[in-house]
Amino acid sequence: MEAPPPYAHRFPPQLPTGDRRPGGMLFGARMRWGLTVLGSGPACQVRLVEGPHVAAMVLQWGGDHILQGVDGCVSVNGAALPTGERIVLRHHDQVVIEGLQTSFMAPRAASYRGAVTVRRRSPTLLRLRHNGSEHAVDALRPFTIGASRECNLCLADDPHACNVHCRVFWDRGWWWLEDLGSQQGTQLDGVKVQLAGLNDAMHDICIGTTILRVWTASPQDADKQWQGIVAESPSFGAVFEGLKRAAKLRLNVLLLGETGTGKNLLARAYHAESRPTGGPFIVLRCAAATPRSLHAQILGDQDSILNRAAGGTLFLDDIGSLDIEIQRELLPVLMGNSQRAPRRRGSSPRVQVAAATHRDPTLMLGAGLLDRTFYQSLGARIEIPPLRERPEDILAIAREILLEKRQRLSHWGARALLQHTWPRNIPELHGVLRRATHTCPANGTIDAVDLEHAMAIAPEAGAGPEQG
Repeated sequence: MEAPPPYAHRFPPQLPTGDRRPGGMLFGARMRWGLTVLGSGPACQVRLVEGPHVAAMVLQWGGDHILQGVDGCVSVNGAALPTGERIVLRHHDQVVIEGLQTSFMAPRAASYRGAVTVRRRSPTLLRLRHNGSEHAVDALRPFTIGASRECNLCLADDPHACNVHCRVFWDRGWWWLEDLGSQQGTQLDGVKVQLAGLNDAMHDICIGTTILRVWTASPQDADKQWQGIVAESPSFGAVFEGLKRAAKLRLNVLLLGETGTGKNLLARAYHAESRPTGGPFIVLRCAAATPRSLHAQILGDQDSILNRAAGGTLFLDDIGSLDIEIQRELLPVLMGNSQRAPRRRGSSPRVQVAAATHRDPTLMLGAGLLDRTFYQSLGARIEIPPLRERPEDILAIAREILLEKRQRLSHWGARALLQHTWPRNIPELHGVLRRATHTCPANGTIDAVDLEHAMAIAPEAGAGPEQG
């Protein structure tokens, strides 16, 4: 008789009998009745791409799904699960095993004890991102992915993608990912799957050498991304809403926040949202020129910045360095964009103004560095919180950066990012992750050790993209 596996003693040997209801889902795989072993070993029912041979176990016992950590690399809802300890999973619990994250999907049975009833629902939004471009998936017909040009998403540049590699479709109240018999297979969040359900979270689909980001969301969650800027924190969602209202009303805006919080990107998003007669987006860096040269650039001849920005948006970066006399000369431009200002027939298109500063406007008014009428004419004032006050966005930005590098963040790596204070905000985060990806092997997992080495290195000038 074959000897039992070393972890067999951890659960009672007598499994319950009777009505064997369908199990819940982890990593897109259905939990079997009785014991389900998760890990990278060949005997595991749920095979993970990386991690220990036996990482965790799930037992259906008395109507519950009981998760037990085996190798100390498991966390549930952000709390670590020590080796040998158990927890009863509930619907939508966030489970992380060796850096691979998934959401527990409870069985859709009303009489199943210990699980939340999941009723049939109408199709949600499904977005898929590939190489910076997004695709909307229609719930009425399957969305095919492969090397063939007849697919909805063509991966002709990927030598490992089959003609019709996989598909995403809506059925019985859920979005599903199905591999269509490909040679290399399809991975969902690091797990090779044949048919897997997509829950209301972000997922990484690996097809050959291509990594796709896919997520489902209700229409109420659409504000987590705006004009290509991803943010999951409620405070940054309020920033999105304020800029959307200002863009709809064609108001001037003043962006207030520390250096590196993304004021430049938000100004561009505000311009794209308002689309003022299809005009250009002109940036004037007030701290990079003398008052005399600024005066010539803004109010000079026909090639002045105001003429070039006609019908578009003029972004005044760091207005704290703008001479107060130039501020007063710009008042007609600001007032011309006011909704109360009359519009004359034959006049040139108005210039929409977005301004930004990292200084306190109240202190600048008291010191005589800011004209009060100029300040009031800027209209909507949007305060941007620093990165340390929105931890949700730290992980969201990190996922976006690592997705392009085909790398992922481990659980301990995520904790290391959240524990850092990020005094230089987004550019510092970009620089740390860029250095960490150089020390981590390709298609690997960035751990806390990689990030600690990257944080210890002195930050380079221009380590991250232009954030404002």
